[in-house]
Amino acid sequence: MRDFCLLRFSIRSALLLLSALCCAGCGDRVIPPVAPQPWVSSLTLVDQSTNVNMVQGYASGTSLDGTPLNFFFSNSLLYSSSTYDSLTPVAVNQNLLPPKTNHLGAGDYYDGHVYGVIENWQGCDQSSAPIFVSIFDAATLQQESTVEITAWIPEASGIAIIPGTGQALVSSFCDPNHLYLFSTADWSFTGTVPLQIPVSGNQGVSYRDGFVYIAGTNGALYGLHLADNSMRLLMQSPVSGEFEGLDFHGPQLRWLVNRSDGPHILYSYAPVYAAASTP
Repeated sequence: MRDFCLLRFSIRSALLLLSALCCAGCGDRVIPPVAPQPWVSSLTLVDQSTNVNMVQGYASGTSLDGTPLNFFFSNSLLYSSSTYDSLTPVAVNQNLLPPKTNHLGAGDYYDGHVYGVIENWQGCDQSSAPIFVSIFDAATLQQESTVEITAWIPEASGIAIIPGTGQALVSSFCDPNHLYLFSTADWSFTGTVPLQIPVSGNQGVSYRDGFVYIAGTNGALYGLHLADNSMRLLMQSPVSGEFEGLDFHGPQLRWLVNRSDGPHILYSYAPVYAAASTP
């Protein structure tokens, strides 16, 4: 779990951000090839898990035989379960951290693989180097590859794959103003996505139908329309705690919360969509 206090960028972080902005045009930024979708106008809480004892993030996927899978990320542990309500194990990886790292952030599932971000978390006033994207086989959770991205991002809190584009978005807990784009072909840096509304303590991102859903550590949920970078606050949760990674499971948005009273609960929300897209 992270310290809730957010500290200013270190000089190193500022220099990294400057180099990232300077390279924003060094690759082709890909906008998802989808028709305009309506904004989420509200979210209704429909279910919640028991204590899952996982603290960093959640991702939803499907096994090769079509069985739904739930992936949990917890500092040095990656866990797959057949249900989100209780941790019924399918596979576990407890030996995933490269040398000189201590933290697995929120992740994502896509096309038979689980993606995670790993770093040496020391707080926003110190270096989180080295920072990696790691890819795991979704069935076994065995590590398939690890690529270092330290040069382009001050810290990495979560990752989301944008289907059909060959791009991934990486969030940073220590940068409230940008998301970072990488090519999934070779994990080269392709640019930044500016956030019109700063997200203090960005804990992770999830992609669905042209929109990115961004988790603020204080329970603020934001929507970002990638086609024009417009942004809205979608919800402020009344729950007290540290809000972590999130993902869609079918039509529901599931969000992991380390509640102030102790348990780690996965909340499921049903989005209500506006009648039509608006700028």
